[in-house]
Amino acid sequence: MRGVLRRTSLFSFNTTNHTEQTFENKGVGRNILQQSTSQVRERLGRARSSRARLGQYSGSMPKPESAPIVYRSLVGLVRCLLPLLVTRKWRGLHRVPKQGGVLVVSNHTSNFDTVTLGDALVAAGRWPRFLGKSEIWKVPVLGWLAVQCRQIPVERHTARAKDSLRHAAAALEQGDCVVIFPEGTITRDPRGWPMVARNGAARLALTTGVPVLPIAQEGCQEVLGGRHLRLRKLFSLRRRPIRLAVGEPVDLSDLISETPSDDDIREASRRITEALTNVYASVRGESVPELIWNSWKEEYVSRAE
Repeated sequence: MRGVLRRTSLFSFNTTNHTEQTFENKGVGRNILQQSTSQVRERLGRARSSRARLGQYSGSMPKPESAPIVYRSLVGLVRCLLPLLVTRKWRGLHRVPKQGGVLVVSNHTSNFDTVTLGDALVAAGRWPRFLGKSEIWKVPVLGWLAVQCRQIPVERHTARAKDSLRHAAAALEQGDCVVIFPEGTITRDPRGWPMVARNGAARLALTTGVPVLPIAQEGCQEVLGGRHLRLRKLFSLRRRPIRLAVGEPVDLSDLISETPSDDDIREASRRITEALTNVYASVRGESVPELIWNSWKEEYVSRAE
């Protein structure tokens, strides 16, 4: 009997110790879990503080610009085909603002200009809206694409030509990237330099006050011809080099006004042409000619006029 009681007491003692050890182990595990949770929360807190400080000093990251699905699909197709036709050399794309209204002014040497310039601007993070002649909107498929991609028609040589500037101004005010060719048409300069500009780009720049960014490119005329369309060039087996450069924004701060005078518009137009020509000269690796082609007079005139 004593042996049985001794064994029973021993069994009870061992059970009690095991139970106490189990509870003790559970307590240790709970402490470890609590400590791990506290460490995770502390690390998350430090990460949030670091992000907050980073945002304070560097500003919030700009959201990528959106575009219609048709526009994105078209750009994707162009980017697949374009390397088969040309080689690209870009300079100064960092000068293109990532967001906010910006007016891009560019030289015009070919009907292919919009393709290569649009490609570069999309690479810089912007979805450009070009001002183009309204005849494009009457062409099947092309007209539908122009509407879906939110391009802006210009009814040239009509009383409604100014409507396009109003649409362009509205696009700039809502933060879009608008592209305009200040010459109004493909250059007629026999040497291919930018001509005397029309007043549309200058008026748009002064009334909206957005940054004006000159972008010049060279080589597009070798892909599709210049003023006259040459489709056979499109099927050449040789890839043509396209050189593009982005200049510094044109300073028009002293001329900006809701109702600019004719003199201010002429001065702004002169500055835009001068800036664009200088960038184009850097692309060509040549000096700026002393004379400029005047499409109204159909002759070269002094740049001082």
